Amino acid sequence: MPQQPPTHRPPEPISPDPLGDPLGAEWGARLATTLRQRIASELAANFDLSKPMTIAVAPGRLDVMGGVTDYMGSQTIACPINRGTAVAVQPRVDRTVCVFSFNLFDQHKPFTLLAPLHALISPLPQLRREFAEPGRAWAGYVAGCLAVLHSTEAIDLSKLTDGFNIAVLGNVPISAGLGSSASLIAGAMKALISALALPAQDIPGLCQAVENQIVGMPAGPMDHAVVSSGVSSGPADSAGRVWHVVGMTTGQTSSHTAKDYTRFRCAAFIAHALILEQMRKLGVAAGRELVGDPMKGLLSNLALNDYRKFFRSYLPETIKGSQFLLQHGSTIDPLTRVELDHAYPVLQAADFHIFQANRIRNFDAFLIEAALPQTEPNDRQKLLDKAGHLMYAAHASYVAEMGIIDPVSDRVVALVRANEHAGLYGAKLSGRGGSVAILCDDTPRADEAIADIMRTIEAEAGHLPVRIDRW
Repeated sequence: MPQQPPTHRPPEPISPDPLGDPLGAEWGARLATTLRQRIASELAANFDLSKPMTIAVAPGRLDVMGGVTDYMGSQTIACPINRGTAVAVQPRVDRTVCVFSFNLFDQHKPFTLLAPLHALISPLPQLRREFAEPGRAWAGYVAGCLAVLHSTEAIDLSKLTDGFNIAVLGNVPISAGLGSSASLIAGAMKALISALALPAQDIPGLCQAVENQIVGMPAGPMDHAVVSSGVSSGPADSAGRVWHVVGMTTGQTSSHTAKDYTRFRCAAFIAHALILEQMRKLGVAAGRELVGDPMKGLLSNLALNDYRKFFRSYLPETIKGSQFLLQHGSTIDPLTRVELDHAYPVLQAADFHIFQANRIRNFDAFLIEAALPQTEPNDRQKLLDKAGHLMYAAHASYVAEMGIIDPVSDRVVALVRANEHAGLYGAKLSGRGGSVAILCDDTPRADEAIADIMRTIEAEAGHLPVRIDRW
């Protein structure tokens, strides 16, 4: 990326983000300003600095409880963080989409993708295959937003007279369980919607469609809801912030790959199909025909006691895809396909989702009660302690049932448990690993305990973790 001589004409101000969000926050404004400055110094040959550009910023997110259970309907509690992705959009006259990534440029990797606008009119499955080619996957998160807007008829790409220059800069740690990909998609979607002057859109739904249909990751809705709105998920947060949460990176890339995630999700829907089949059998035995699905397609709607009493013993530990399809038919999941030669961990997936949904409901109830004005300080501390211990249990289930391997996060969780006296209540993996969410007091004593944990990890693992704060 060649350096350009500084311009003597002051550039036009950045168009404000009309969708609210982080540009009004110090960290978001700083990130947007840095992007604007880098465009002026490094991309002046592509962007017209005399004309306005639209810049939007979307935060990352910290998964406090429930982040990988959302596709099974579980309640989720997550909060936006003070790191994110800034995306700049400016029209260009040649009906070409040119996407630049400053992050990839800084890593000395291919950082530019050019595509004719009409290429994004292709069917989404075809675009998914094309963006899956080496060196192109990252651009699917950005250019895929235009394809999804076209497929939903929010725009007609065949009628646009201009293309777009799009530049991206983010500071969310990658593959660290902090929603970096969701942040990138949301930043791009918001910037494009604003640049195109489109009416109000279902931004979380559009962003999820990009991840599901273009990127090919069958993720649930939580990440996109949080990063698109900049608002924490879970009613406990709106009840009052008597609780505080801090994130900490582990320096480990998640061991739980997209293929692992997809297989585990598919196993959960296989479990749903088998449980529903058993419900029908129980109904016949009782002389009553089961009409519909009492779970409404979601394992989180099955009461834990009913699961233990009636259904858990019926589930196999694993089932081969070919056996399931032959004996039971397909699942109801539109985003995964049962593979003939895969062995699916059905019992582990069902245990994970149903026990986790119960933990999250209790966690949320403890935080809501802790936030009540009439709750005494000692009782509030006990409630936070109970909530924190549910985080420990959730972390253990991520390891035992999902099979996530992140020894540094295990060590962080153990150190949090050893420092409960300092106002730390509990900890668990965020997302699918790479960082840890810590429930704690918002006090200097708790901050110092967290700093001590970070220093311990630095001494043991050879790198200093990054502290992540909620926005």
